[in-house]
Amino acid sequence: MLDSQLLRNDPHAVAKALLRRGFMLDIDRLMRLEAERGQQQTEQQSLQAQ
Repeated sequence: MLDSQLLRNDPHAVAKALLRRGFMLDIDRLMRLEAERGQQQTEQQSLQAQ
């Protein structure tokens, strides 16, 4: 299993390691999804505070 914090902090190193194992990581997509996750988490916290 991948460490999500490592994936967020150093996606290029994770991508290199995965490539050695034959897996191509789409870093741009990962970053877009991470930004979306952050926005949704902020929205959820805002709704819970109401």
